[in-house]
Amino acid sequence: STAVPKPVIRTEATFQVYGGHPRLFFRDTDLPAIRARVAGDFKEKWDEMRATLASEVLAEPVGKFGQDPFLQSWRLPRNTAFVAAVTGDPQYLAWVRRWMETLVTTEPGGADNELRGRLQCLAIAYDWFYAQWTDSERHLLQEDSLAHVEKAWGCASTQTNYVRGHCRYGI
Repeated sequence: STAVPKPVIRTEATFQVYGGHPRLFFRDTDLPAIRARVAGDFKEKWDEMRATLASEVLAEPVGKFGQDPFLQSWRLPRNTAFVAAVTGDPQYLAWVRRWMETLVTTEPGGADNELRGRLQCLAIAYDWFYAQWTDSERHLLQEDSLAHVEKAWGCASTQTNYVRGHCRYGI
């Protein structure tokens, strides 16, 4: 079915952080439905996306996707990680592992958009592949995420423009 599920409204009293992984954008319990949808109603778009990723991401050096000054430009590596999470395809999983290594060994960028894009990607890598990381890899992702948060906070706290950080590319 292509029907969009109704949102669940929670109050502060009933809100709880989901205990499993992944929990950012989708849950592990959502994966069967996602897999059914990409094999059914969304197969054509899914196949188009995978073809794009094969030519524009998997065929390129992974280091190319370790930094980018524009928040919107992180779409391709996020989509690649999504395919890895949904399918478990070894080629995509290996790419995500190399991508994570690139992210944690590259200094946080200086631009606000780049910091936010990388931080979102670090969070996705940590959460979506939590069970696949070793304790030391999780620790590296946590430490690098904190370094990005600190640098992003520095960008936000030195600006007096109250709309800074509300980028039109907030995807």
